[in-house]
Amino acid sequence: MNNEELLLSMIIIAKNNADDLERCLKSVQGLVDEIILVDTGSTDKTKEIAGRYTYKIYDFKWTNNFSDAKNYALKWTKGKWVINLDADESLSKKDHSKLLELLKNTPRNVLGFSLIQRNYINKIGQFGWVSSTADDYEESKVANGFVPRRIVRLFKNSSEILFEGAVHDSVEKSIIKMEGIIEDAKIPIH
Repeated sequence: MNNEELLLSMIIIAKNNADDLERCLKSVQGLVDEIILVDTGSTDKTKEIAGRYTYKIYDFKWTNNFSDAKNYALKWTKGKWVINLDADESLSKKDHSKLLELLKNTPRNVLGFSLIQRNYINKIGQFGWVSSTADDYEESKVANGFVPRRIVRLFKNSSEILFEGAVHDSVEKSIIKMEGIIEDAKIPIH
């Protein structure tokens, strides 16, 4: 596959995520064309596990700023689109075709998509809490329910789209500056 043909790059920032990383990386197999992992100082087997899924592993000296690390990761991407997941997150295999179809038929002015980040919890009654009982996703069975939150994690690969914010990092401001549209993909991140 030529670099021009890459559709979807994944970026992930990691530090001592050996316990969660494999589940995350397995969940995107067959979906993403490349995985860019930026390690900010792991002392566990994070890089070893990542090496089973990608050779694109880069070290980055932690600056107390997630945007710095993610923007560094973006420098290595070759896909037309980028998806950003945390090491403890995953995508369901049943959403792969929906996600790819979405990217292949996107109007030019759509520069990003919000996904639904599900924070699984057992505590009933938290604001926005949704029961997992009747949920179609096997991933939701880890807890009694979840609290959903829309978050832009899928976006066009452009030198003008960068993360901003030290902790609550986001590409939304960049997309808005470009007068781009962010659509709701209605796809959960588990």
